[in-house]
Amino acid sequence: RPEARLWVVADGMGGHSAGDVASRMIAERFTELDLPEGLSLCRFSEADDSQAARIGELLGTGLSGDNHPFATLNTALLAEGVFVAIADGADLEQPLELLWLVRAAERPTAINQRLLVRAGRNSRASLVEHFCALEAAQPSFTNGVSELLLEDGKRLAHYRLQEEGHGAAHIGSVHASLQRDAHLS
Repeated sequence: RPEARLWVVADGMGGHSAGDVASRMIAERFTELDLPEGLSLCRFSEADDSQAARIGELLGTGLSGDNHPFATLNTALLAEGVFVAIADGADLEQPLELLWLVRAAERPTAINQRLLVRAGRNSRASLVEHFCALEAAQPSFTNGVSELLLEDGKRLAHYRLQEEGHGAAHIGSVHASLQRDAHLS
C-alpha cells in the first residue's frame, strides 16, 4: 500500500518446504512500489554485486564482541535478510514498515532472519519491524537480529511489533553502532 508507506520484504522461511511461496508473492508486489528519495532496500538473496559487497562489508559490524550466542546462531543459519540504506541527509517523513511473514508449515520451523540498516549522516527516519503469521502455524522459533548502523547526526526511531501467534517463540536482539551525535529511540 504505497499510500500507507508499507513495504513487505521477507518471510524468513529460507529453504523450508514451500517457504518460498510467500516470499515470491511479496517480492512480486514489492517491485511495484515506489520508494521515497534517499531510501533503498534489498533482500540479501536478491542483492546485485554492489549491494552484496556492501552487505558483506557491513554485516556483523554492529555486533560488539562474541558475547551474543543467538546473534552467532543467526549468522551461522542465516536464510534471508533485508538491507536498508538511508542516504546522507535523507528525511523520510513517513515510517517504513518491514513485515516479516511466517506462513503455515507442515512441521515446526526455525527462522533466522537479519535486518541490516545503514543510515547516513544527518538523516532522519522511523522504522517498524512487524513480525506476524499469515494463518495458524505450526510451532515456530524466530531468531531475529537487527543491526542498526547510524552515521553522524542520524536520528532513527526503531520499533518491533511481534504478533506471531501462540505457538511461536521469538528471540530478538537489536545491536546498534552510533556515531557522533546520532540518536536512536
